[in-house]
Amino acid sequence: MKTTETKYDVTIAGSGLGGLLCGYILAKEGMRVCILEKSHHAGGCLQTFQRKGMVFDTGVHYFGGMDPGQTLHRYWNYFGLTHSVKMERMNPDGFDIIGIHGTDYPMAMGFDHFADQLAPFFPSEKENLKKYVRALQEVSSAFPLYNLEIPKDLKEEMYRHQGTYEFFSSLTGTGTLTSVLAGNSLLYGGNRNHTPLHIPALINHSFISSAWRTIGGSTQIADRLIEEILAMGGELHLNEEVTEIGRKETIFKVLTKTGKCFVSKKFISGIHPSKTLQIMDPTTFRRSYYIRIKNLKNTISSFGVYLVLKERSFPYLDHNYYYHKTADVWNDGKNQGWPSDRKSTRL
Repeated sequence: MKTTETKYDVTIAGSGLGGLLCGYILAKEGMRVCILEKSHHAGGCLQTFQRKGMVFDTGVHYFGGMDPGQTLHRYWNYFGLTHSVKMERMNPDGFDIIGIHGTDYPMAMGFDHFADQLAPFFPSEKENLKKYVRALQEVSSAFPLYNLEIPKDLKEEMYRHQGTYEFFSSLTGTGTLTSVLAGNSLLYGGNRNHTPLHIPALINHSFISSAWRTIGGSTQIADRLIEEILAMGGELHLNEEVTEIGRKETIFKVLTKTGKCFVSKKFISGIHPSKTLQIMDPTTFRRSYYIRIKNLKNTISSFGVYLVLKERSFPYLDHNYYYHKTADVWNDGKNQGWPSDRKSTRL
């Protein structure tokens, strides 16, 4: 198939949130940006769909650190999202509810409030709850980009190598409290033996700071970013799956399934690292990096069921609910299995 070439300053594979944010920043700095997306819709996990007049998020559905002056709010100001995306603040007394063994444990906003809301359930663990929120603040302060600061040292590295489960276990002798604090582990694909501490620490710090959800779906974020990228001279090409990435000296040639070739000085991959390696010359990277990425295990996935309830049949919930049948929140999905008396079901 004959290819046609178009030249850019940077080509980005993937129009998920990462690809769109990179495209926005570089276009704002005056670069000619081209974003390639294999699907007929942009946005990745920001995409939504509608059924019976209702909008459903497919991935991102709530956000942390969105109060004025907080981390995400400051980022959104830069990207022009603050006043263009409809948001609502979730329940400050429990934006997440962790259900274990028939008891509902509230995850509250505000670090002191977070500890106070859980203290009645764990009266002997008040000091450990305070120790937990102090640890979240300590970990978050070690990550400069989380706080919009210029990196000065490598203090964050100590938390990249400390295990989450190890930390939770050392914090408290009460197994149930450990399970509650890790009750939203599905959110970040948590693995009891492998998830480093900084991942849940930064996520939970963000939500405890403040938790918000979109009104009308998270695709508003993608739409706004794309609108701005196009206005700044950038391009977005849908239905253009990247099949090969070649490099000759300082020039990248990106080939797509439709036979087009996009030439640029820089290339950014917004797709899975192992997929990126499959379509690039392996000698482009150090062998140690290539082997490490190839040997990474996938985290758990999820199966989503979307329901439209009859109007006024169920109260509106201003929180998320994480239900666990057992206290082993890391492996609860595996432990439950499929009921032996049911071979199939239809929704």
